[in-house]
Amino acid sequence: MQYWVDLAKAGVGPSPLNPEATGFIDLFTQGKLGMMTVGYWFAGILKSTDASKSHLDDFMLLPAPMVAGGKAIEASQVGTGGIINSKTRHPKEAWTVFEWFFGGKPADERAASGWGLPGFQSKMSKVPVATNFDKQTYAVVSNNVSHLTTIPNNPYISTTAIDTIFGKYFMPVYFGEDTLDGAIAKSKKEIEIQIRENKDIVGVK
Repeated sequence: MQYWVDLAKAGVGPSPLNPEATGFIDLFTQGKLGMMTVGYWFAGILKSTDASKSHLDDFMLLPAPMVAGGKAIEASQVGTGGIINSKTRHPKEAWTVFEWFFGGKPADERAASGWGLPGFQSKMSKVPVATNFDKQTYAVVSNNVSHLTTIPNNPYISTTAIDTIFGKYFMPVYFGEDTLDGAIAKSKKEIEIQIRENKDIVGVK
């Protein structure tokens, strides 16, 4: 967290102290942002965006940074699959569509486009490796898979709520009006209150 505060104060990129209305994709592909944290899916963005697709060798994917003495982990956070409601009136039909979308032709097309890794080992051969850019990004993400894990998720508080709490208590830190320890303690207290309240709502002790 100190690292994040230092980055915000240094103004090295968009932050609450240095807001930027332009989206990160445009900033990066237009050469206005030198580095950012994204996943393998971004290779597909670069290959399909007019501002970047003509000079792909100018870009490369790197393993995520890791603090000294830390453990390398790769946690898939978004875009990992789909769900079927348990109360659907057409479970067989829903499953047919599910299988087709995640295991049929659409899955083949997504794998071949380089917009993400397929959910089946049998489709890994479809991931593009024709260009130097493809080979480089694939080599990095293949190594990352060996560190794949999951991050525990608390079902009693949303990401939006946590973001709001952090924004509330960390903004004073950026301006020297509070300490990092103070912001962490206040954030922790409010998060615990919200979790307790949400548990009470659904009757969980």
